[in-house]
Amino acid sequence: MAYIEERVESLEETADKLLELVRELYKSIKESEIQREKDRQEWNEKFEREKKEWNERFEREKQEWNAKFEKEKQEWREKFEREKQEWNEKFEREKKEWNEKFERDRQEWEKRMKEAEEKREKDRQEWEKRMKEAEEKREKDRQEWNEKFERERKEWNEKFEREKQQREEEFKKSQQEWDRKFEQQKREDRKKWEEMVLRLGTLVEDIVAPNIETIAKKYFGCVDVIFDGIRIKKRHFADRSKRKEFDFILVCDDVVLLNETKANPRPEYAKEFVEFVKSREFWDYFPEYKDKKLIPIFSTLYMPEDIVSYLTRNKIYALAMKGDEMDILNYNEVSEK
Repeated sequence: MAYIEERVESLEETADKLLELVRELYKSIKESEIQREKDRQEWNEKFEREKKEWNERFEREKQEWNAKFEKEKQEWREKFEREKQEWNEKFEREKKEWNEKFERDRQEWEKRMKEAEEKREKDRQEWEKRMKEAEEKREKDRQEWNEKFERERKEWNEKFEREKQQREEEFKKSQQEWDRKFEQQKREDRKKWEEMVLRLGTLVEDIVAPNIETIAKKYFGCVDVIFDGIRIKKRHFADRSKRKEFDFILVCDDVVLLNETKANPRPEYAKEFVEFVKSREFWDYFPEYKDKKLIPIFSTLYMPEDIVSYLTRNKIYALAMKGDEMDILNYNEVSEK
């Protein structure tokens, strides 16, 4: 018994270490998920920030071009007014000179009146021609500036759209890469978790098994053990293609204890065990024990009350921790002893 107690204590320490390992693994998985979510948020914020910077840059350069165009337009208007005033002043000055000359030499003036009139007409036509050319030049310059502005605005829009599309594609690729890594990490974590659960289930079986013999002696008068075995694989007596594994079996003179151990005692596991016991299929695997009474036990470290009640209603013993030791929890207080 001392050896068994030492083994139980060693297994309990191992169980505590494994539980601590499970907590550390869960913490690591949680921190990894938080970090991935943080990285994804940073990518989104970076994309929105760069998008805002490009929009602000485009608006700023658009305003600069508009200001530059308005400035040159104003300069051309001022230049036109100056030239117009200069021509008016020149015209008035020449007109005065011609009047004075006409007064001094009327006859000469009359002779040359026609020539002067023709010259004035020519000058006027020349002046109108130059004014028209200047106006056409200003209109041409204005159109060129508008075309240049529209062309450069279009180029900036196209450049912005290309870079926006490029960044969206880069972000999409980055997101896909993150999703791929996340799914791979999930698969690896799930595999590690399944391996941990499997190891924990085997550990629980090793903890429960040493207590079965004590329970058999305490409640069922099983003093002389004929046979006991853990994780026994047995072939069906009639159908040799069927094979089943039994967590623990203990055989005495008059009784056979059939133990089913679960690390995580879900209701569906208890239901499957109840249905197996009721089907009496156990005797198809162990026909040599048909003359003995079958005592079914469903065991774990911690048993929820609803599963204990369900097992009791179906006359199945529930074995779990009771205080600091393992004991039968109900089945009408061990069939009223």
